[in-house]
Amino acid sequence: MKQFLPNNSLLSGAGIAALIAFSTWGTRSLAFTEETRLVGVNVGSTLSSAIRDFSNDGFELSDGTPLVFGDWYRSDWRDLRVTMMNEISRDFGVYWGFGTGERAEKYEIQPSIVVGFISQMNLSEQETVTFSALAILGGRLKEKPCTADFGTIGGVQKVNCRLAASPMRPSETLEYLLDEPPTDQIRVSIRYQFRF
Repeated sequence: MKQFLPNNSLLSGAGIAALIAFSTWGTRSLAFTEETRLVGVNVGSTLSSAIRDFSNDGFELSDGTPLVFGDWYRSDWRDLRVTMMNEISRDFGVYWGFGTGERAEKYEIQPSIVVGFISQMNLSEQETVTFSALAILGGRLKEKPCTADFGTIGGVQKVNCRLAASPMRPSETLEYLLDEPPTDQIRVSIRYQFRF
């Protein structure tokens, strides 16, 4: 080691300890990535599909001009969810991952984090029971209101864009703005396998 470091080296005892720690972390980091498996990639979700269906809806303004929701409810980027798994032991693993979220003018699907675990128990040489649980933290769909001019009837008010032409009062329509968690927010499964 001395032949590589000059006598006036700034590498103190603390610096050498930090270098060793960094080298050890780098080795563990490499081992971590080698043990990481990709278990799922989903583009879009039931929430993003449902909200995109609104983009074909619309209504006529009071002067007869058609108003189609179009880009209000359509995004060029769909929510991308990636799920990974790390094996902690032969019979236990953890799930982790993320969702990118999705956004358009009148809605947002928030980014999310995926967490969970899978556990396997061998009852005999032929029988195995597997239990897994997965949770999505975040990923909530939130719809945004429109501002509409109801003229002499009601003036300028916030309203649910989709219900602006309904007979409901604008303030009542706001109660129907979507505010939904992911439909697969929690998934739990138990699998029994018998091998012949």
